[in-house]
Amino acid sequence: MFMSTSMYGQVKIINIDAFKKIKSGHTHVIEFKWDFKGSEKFFAVFKKYWKITKSVDFIKAVNLRKNLKHGDSYFSLEHYIEVNEKGDSLVYFYLNYWILTDNFYKRRVEVSLIDEKPIAQIPLAVDTMVLKNVGKIQNGVYPRFDFDGNGYFTNWYAGILKNNLLELQRLLKAGKTFDLSDNIANIAELKKMKKALLYCPEENLMNKNFLKDRNEYENLFFGNYKYRYKVVSNKILEEKIAAGYDNTYYLLFYHNTTSGKVIAVVNALSGETIYLYHKESPSFYLQPYDLKDLFDKLDQLSD
Repeated sequence: MFMSTSMYGQVKIINIDAFKKIKSGHTHVIEFKWDFKGSEKFFAVFKKYWKITKSVDFIKAVNLRKNLKHGDSYFSLEHYIEVNEKGDSLVYFYLNYWILTDNFYKRRVEVSLIDEKPIAQIPLAVDTMVLKNVGKIQNGVYPRFDFDGNGYFTNWYAGILKNNLLELQRLLKAGKTFDLSDNIANIAELKKMKKALLYCPEENLMNKNFLKDRNEYENLFFGNYKYRYKVVSNKILEEKIAAGYDNTYYLLFYHNTTSGKVIAVVNALSGETIYLYHKESPSFYLQPYDLKDLFDKLDQLSD
């Protein structure tokens, strides 16, 4: 079932009540280290766009213990591993927004996953090599790599983070819970998108077939798309998001989430997700049939 709304998106809201406890507190962004290439862009996004608590700062993971405080909230890159009945390991990555449980202050130990009370999570799609080498990923509260994912994540850079933060704050202010398995469509925005240019990041399509023959592979996905689109690099999409033009939209593909595959269309200016569709699928990569629902829905809308 689809909902026509402007208040939902590719952010999973878990515990809206927990948010009420931290509006007057400070937010800490936890990182392994902050001197990686391009780190200043992530700094700038948090400083400019995170306005829902009193302030935001950046702390290294090794300094987390002395920055724990009632009423404060925390962002950290995290993952967890599931092992299915066949013995296969499934790893899920996400940006976690959380507070500490009350029990933590009684235990007085180093913080662990059981001490976190998640408020919201933003899914992160990872490169296939990460999944193949899951045994090399260290367990813990957060992965031992930089905030940009060290190339592990797809469709993850400062512009995407900006829009995730805008979406997250809208949801928290609205007091709404939301899960990635809730399919949505904003009809008014989709009508606008039909007349605009839809940007598709290359990483949505990236596999050996795309690298072998880009034009043929693009046509396989968008041959039946009746509206304007353009497959672009992350760099170009980042520039489009930063430019802040109205009526600019982009397509995101998340794989290996707890809800299976997730297809999203985002308003590049507002960060609002105007379309979200999830499906369970044995295929890791984006397939042409994954976009059929979006294309059909656009065709059904009157101008």
